[in-house]
Amino acid sequence: MQTLAHESVSVIIPAAGQGKRMGASVPKPFLSIKDKPVLWYTLTRFLTNPLVSEIILVVSPAIREDAETLAASLKSTIPVKIREGGKERQDSVWQGIQAATPGNSVLAVHDAVRPFFAPSVLHDGMQLLKKFHGAAAGIPVVHTIKKTEGQEITGTVPRDSLVQIHTPQLFHASILKTVYEKAYSDHFYGTDECMLAERYGYKLAVIPDTPDNIKITTPFDLQMAEMLVKKYESSYWPGI
Repeated sequence: MQTLAHESVSVIIPAAGQGKRMGASVPKPFLSIKDKPVLWYTLTRFLTNPLVSEIILVVSPAIREDAETLAASLKSTIPVKIREGGKERQDSVWQGIQAATPGNSVLAVHDAVRPFFAPSVLHDGMQLLKKFHGAAAGIPVVHTIKKTEGQEITGTVPRDSLVQIHTPQLFHASILKTVYEKAYSDHFYGTDECMLAERYGYKLAVIPDTPDNIKITTPFDLQMAEMLVKKYESSYWPGI
């Protein structure tokens, strides 16, 4: 397994999706909670983490100006690079990979609208990278999962070995670049970085996370996020 010569993380945040399931006129990253956009909460979580050396925010042309304004308002010593995304999420992450500083040993990919990850997740992920090629935040599946054909239930999936995967997902930088290059060569698109790494036989681990690390995708999620901001504001975002 590779060693981590420099414990510095480039965080890639794809934020170029349209967010149709939210049904709002405002793009999901700029939906407001307590007068601040969701993306502000996500960015500030990373900018206060000592392992993070830069953020690459990959956005659609429609929100680039707003993203640049938000990044400037943070007044962070950690650079926030803005890049324009591609047609699919995978294309946007690839733009972020190409923009990452070459000397950084780890690339982390994270959803723009997932600000409630556990505080320890980056540190724990870095420890797992000493033994694994990649690691993703996740929690055990607690619901009963059924297989169906149309409306008919055809079986029950044992949940003992099932995990609900979140972000961040961390990888040795060279490995994430390699799996992306292979995927494009094969014209293959996956739903997340782990799916690409799995396809090419890399060894992955789960970083223990919490159920609070929701992805804000629907109006109900936004209501939950408002409650979670109240729950965590004194520890995650003091002073808001």
